[in-house]
Amino acid sequence: MRSFIQTAALITACGSAVFLVRVSNVPFASIKPSMDELDKVTELSNRLQRMSTWNFWAAGLMGVTALLSVWVRFLG
Repeated sequence: MRSFIQTAALITACGSAVFLVRVSNVPFASIKPSMDELDKVTELSNRLQRMSTWNFWAAGLMGVTALLSVWVRFLG
């Protein structure tokens, strides 16, 4: 049982790391100075929304990892 929980904690920690890497890979370079202001705002809004989604999942998996780690400590 303990090794199963430890494995689940490792998997959720890796998943959280993947989501954090996804946040850092959201490109902003394609937003050009010549774009219309409304298009710039829309594009920035879409990218920030995408970043916040990845942050949400990363934080959720970090919480699950912490709970699993505490649970293993109580079983140990």
